Amino acid sequence: MYAKDIAIVTSGALAKNGGIITISEVFAHKVNIPLYDLATNPAVPVLLNDFQTILFSGFDESFVELTRYLKSIGKKIAVWWHFSCASEVDNDIGKAWRALLPLLKDHSIDLFISSKKDVDRIIHNFFGIPTFFVMNNIIDTSRRNLPKEGLGIYSGSSNYWIKNLYSNLYACLMTKLHVDIIPYDSSLQGIVQNLGMEQYVTGLSERIDYEDFQSRMASRELVSYVTFSECAPLIPLEALNNGVICITGNNHSYFCEDERLRSMLVVSKPDDPMSIYRSINYALMHKFEIMERYAEWKSSYDRTQEYNFIRLFELISSL
Repeated sequence: MYAKDIAIVTSGALAKNGGIITISEVFAHKVNIPLYDLATNPAVPVLLNDFQTILFSGFDESFVELTRYLKSIGKKIAVWWHFSCASEVDNDIGKAWRALLPLLKDHSIDLFISSKKDVDRIIHNFFGIPTFFVMNNIIDTSRRNLPKEGLGIYSGSSNYWIKNLYSNLYACLMTKLHVDIIPYDSSLQGIVQNLGMEQYVTGLSERIDYEDFQSRMASRELVSYVTFSECAPLIPLEALNNGVICITGNNHSYFCEDERLRSMLVVSKPDDPMSIYRSINYALMHKFEIMERYAEWKSSYDRTQEYNFIRLFELISSL
């Protein structure tokens, strides 16, 4: 089987889909695999007749009927699940998970792919189907030399609990440094006004173009992305590739090979603004060491991820 026999399907209608869409496009572009959006293209079911293996990147209820149809005409189905087990308490992701479970149970899914370390093992334990842990990656460094100033908080949604926006906001404001926020909606503006700190904050309430966002983030000194639940988040790699420190929560497998680097970038108490605040200050004080260690770690990670990608592609091709 060759790349021409594989298609990827995602959906712009998926809740909180920024990272899903980005990594789907990166993956599809890398091996020139067609990528279809089920939400915007009603012809997708017909178009998929030309492919033997269908990879769903993300999953929700709208994929169920399509999965059953594709299985009925002899197609192989792989699902790339981008969430952790904790995310199932979320209304939208929980609904998507419950839609996927019956398909896993009756082995309508031929391959389950996870971006969260060990979720693949959990699924294999329950259902006995083939699974794979895929390493997400970003390699773009084109904005590395942009001037850096202040802090950034980029969550994609102000009311999405996983992103832990308010703890990040309080921590960043305590530094008295300039803070750039997207989305900077009315609820956040109200908090900033009540604190009397409007002079420290800029932001936009609406989503912006991906390229504009990348340039905006690359213009920060540090991004605070301390979330409650992640798999293999793209923002830390996108930021650090371009010379921006990015602190995160303790919910992904990045930097495990360098204990010192992980200790400088990972916050152990994500619900505590003071803990985030201390991590921000510590990371800024050790920026040179962070960037030096990151470059070494990333070089090794890139090599391992490339091998991981080849193995995944070979596995999908052999279904």
